[in-house]
Amino acid sequence: MPGKKDDPNYQIVRGHVPKELAKRFKFYCVENGVDNSQGLENILTEYLQQKEEQHLDNEAASQASTQTIAELVQQNYVQLLEKGGVDRERLKALKDGAKPTVRELAFLARELQMNKEVIVELRDRSFPKNTRKEPKGV
Repeated sequence: MPGKKDDPNYQIVRGHVPKELAKRFKFYCVENGVDNSQGLENILTEYLQQKEEQHLDNEAASQASTQTIAELVQQNYVQLLEKGGVDRERLKALKDGAKPTVRELAFLARELQMNKEVIVELRDRSFPKNTRKEPKGV
């Protein structure tokens, strides 16, 4: 098996950092029993994954701050219209407050890259179930 140096899937990454940071990096590598190359790969991977998760969390929080399905559709109307998964008139009805079908909820989740649970929560907030039951015979 070729080393990373000869592996076409790897590329050299270089840069100058403050001496104190370089010392901390060397300590990290020794502490984790890895060479500098593997240490750099580990740290970059971990850092970038955290940033991506943070970005997704921020997006989810932003979308979760949306109060209703109608607001969500209104905020993303042009994007949803361009996707073409829901007919124009129906999309307009959703924007105006119509209750979405399960298929439409799935479309919104997929196209807006939202967690399905968040979409269902928005639907439930937009269209609360009637918890008061009428007595029989009324």
